[in-house]
Amino acid sequence: MKDSLNNLEKILAHIRTREEQGRMQEAVGMLERVVHQPAAFEKIIGSRVPEHCAQALRSAFENEALKEGPERLKEFLGTLKKSIGAMRLLTLDVAFSPSEKDIDAINTWVADNVGSDIVLDFAQDEAIGGGAKIMFEGKYIEKTLNQKIEKVFEKERERILQIIS
Repeated sequence: MKDSLNNLEKILAHIRTREEQGRMQEAVGMLERVVHQPAAFEKIIGSRVPEHCAQALRSAFENEALKEGPERLKEFLGTLKKSIGAMRLLTLDVAFSPSEKDIDAINTWVADNVGSDIVLDFAQDEAIGGGAKIMFEGKYIEKTLNQKIEKVFEKERERILQIIS
């Protein structure tokens, strides 16, 4: 059982975004349907699982505890599917489309500072200018360039009007 939890944690740690979460849930659902056909596993993993998640999934299937038979494997897949679905969502509205490097950096920071059971959902909003709008567990934080500029204008409104008039 300890090995199964370790395998689950390793797999979940590789799921970075909401899109990857959806792809993994879909793949695990497909694996559940072919639990009696282990030869089909590699085809599903190779075609449906994000590349950086595939090795963790393969390692889990190589685990001795999962070789006990189809029922044990089906139990593990069911637990994995529930765990993937239970991951918490952190939404980031940013001015750019994040690269893989950006996603890795943000995911690492979030895992280290907030928790490893979190998936990122990026939305691109060029009006932000810079920074981000962050939504997590019902909380909203705006740390954007536009927000900072608006605060400066609010605070310095009279002085700015005198200068430009």
